[in-house]
Amino acid sequence: MKSVILYFTDLEGTILREKDGKYDPGELQIFLQQLSDLQENLDAKVKINIVSPVFMEHMKRIVNRFNIEIAKFNRTNRKTDLDSINAAMASLDSNQYFEQDYTYDVIEPFPHIELDGGEQGKSQHVNNWIKAIPNAKLYIYAGNGRNDILAMKKVLEQPNGIVICPKNSRTEVKNIATVVSDKEDLEGIINNLKLVNKSLKKTHEDHDDDERE
Repeated sequence: MKSVILYFTDLEGTILREKDGKYDPGELQIFLQQLSDLQENLDAKVKINIVSPVFMEHMKRIVNRFNIEIAKFNRTNRKTDLDSINAAMASLDSNQYFEQDYTYDVIEPFPHIELDGGEQGKSQHVNNWIKAIPNAKLYIYAGNGRNDILAMKKVLEQPNGIVICPKNSRTEVKNIATVVSDKEDLEGIINNLKLVNKSLKKTHEDHDDDERE
C-alpha cells in the first residue's frame, strides 16, 4: 500500500476567496500541481479532506466541482495522478437528516448543535483520520479561522504535522502556524505549499549528496 499524505483544509479564505466564496479555476490548477509535487517529493498519495460548517448541499456541490477540477488536472498532467476528495464534513440543514449513503459516503455531518462554529467537529474529524492513518508521511492543515485552531493543534501534535495559513488569517492562527504566507486566500496556500515542496526537495538533495560522499 502506497504511503499517504493527509491534507485537511477549510474552505473560505483558503480554497474559496473570503470576500465572495468563489475560486479562480486557473489558480486551483496551480494548487493541485503543488499537491502533485508533494506526492512526488514524498512518494506518497495525497488524501484531501475538506472541513467546513457549510450546509451539506453546498458541500456536495463543492466536492463534485473539485472532483471535476482534479479529473481535469489528471488529464492534463499524467505524472502523478491525484485522487478525488477523500472525505468532507459539513452541517445539516435543520430540515435534513443524515443518510449513511449521502454523497457516496464522502461527506459526514457536523454534530447537530454547533455553538462553537464547528471547532469541535473539525477537531474530531481530524483526530479520527489521524487515528485511521497513524503512519502518514505528512499531515497538513490549511485554515485561517478561530474554528480551525483545535484541529490545527491536533495536527501539530504529530511529529510530521504542519499548519499553513494565508495572510488573511486570524492572529491566533498565525501564532501557531508552521508557515504563514504574505498572500491571501488560495494564493497564500499555494505559496505555503511551494515552500514546503522546496524544503522537501532540498532535504532530498542534501541526502543524496551525503550518500555520494
